[in-house]
Amino acid sequence: MRPEPTKAEIARRKKVAARSALADAVSRSSSEKKVEPKRADFGLPSDFDFEEFDAFLKKRERLSLAVKSIIFAILAAAFVFALHDDSEDPNFMTSYLGPLAYSYVLIFVLPFADYILKSIYGDEAYINDACDFRVAFQNWKHFQTVSGEGYWRSLRGRDLEWAAAGVFRERGWEVSTTATTGDGGVDLVLKYANTTFYCQCKGHAKPVSVGAVREIAGVCAASNAIPMLIVVNGVTGPAFTTAQELSVVVWDRAQLAAFARGDIALS
Repeated sequence: MRPEPTKAEIARRKKVAARSALADAVSRSSSEKKVEPKRADFGLPSDFDFEEFDAFLKKRERLSLAVKSIIFAILAAAFVFALHDDSEDPNFMTSYLGPLAYSYVLIFVLPFADYILKSIYGDEAYINDACDFRVAFQNWKHFQTVSGEGYWRSLRGRDLEWAAAGVFRERGWEVSTTATTGDGGVDLVLKYANTTFYCQCKGHAKPVSVGAVREIAGVCAASNAIPMLIVVNGVTGPAFTTAQELSVVVWDRAQLAAFARGDIALS
């Protein structure tokens, strides 16, 4: 007869099942609705915060460095003391075997200090759970929020235009949209200070060809506006070369996500 699982084993199985479900959700098509991972699914408290966790890890690293420095100093002092009497009469022990043995001690003993610290504090499981939660949260964010590339990958048509317009407005830009027809190839008019961009949004599943680059460049030829293409899945090689020749700004999903995060600027 098989023994009944303990409470710890039941909790562990639930945690494994939760992580498996989250991993499966991340691997599905980016067009599906993603579920935000919950701290409780990873055995973390509801007030768990990444900044506090990072500060905790830095504190642990400093403590580990201090312990390793002490161990190193003790070993160095012991090594010098043990070989002090032979220092005036070098032999095989002092010249070769001693330093080699000391090097091996350092290689194996110093990393063992980390294991000792984890055993003393008993927080290795907490660190692993927090790191797993960070990975799951970043995967969810990648597909769910404007700061992740996956969010932009599946956007098409007006959905892409509205999402891009929202990000630019949040960054302080004046944005106006055009009608779906008779817009001359311009989807968004972006203004900041004395700079104006005429932007065309292409949510194509494949890289955009040369035609779109020439179209937006032609629209801006008779104005002071800067031509811009937003293409969630990039452009072809010839299109990229043409964009450089015609001074067309091309942003793909990576630039959009970086702009949403505030990592890059458009000026």
